[in-house]
Amino acid sequence: MRFKWLDDLFAESAAPNDRPLRDLSRFDIGVCPGCRGLRVTASLRCSHCGSTQAVTADA
Repeated sequence: MRFKWLDDLFAESAAPNDRPLRDLSRFDIGVCPGCRGLRVTASLRCSHCGSTQAVTADA
């Protein structure tokens, strides 16, 4: 006996991913120039101080 809902769990999604999983740059962390706190480099705005300055990833 086969269950259709079980087959649906393992079916390939119709929409491809925008970014592959190996794109780990979205998880880089750097220091916010506004408040000197830690912030993800891909974020557009600091959630603490509101700064929109670019953040470079720490090595």
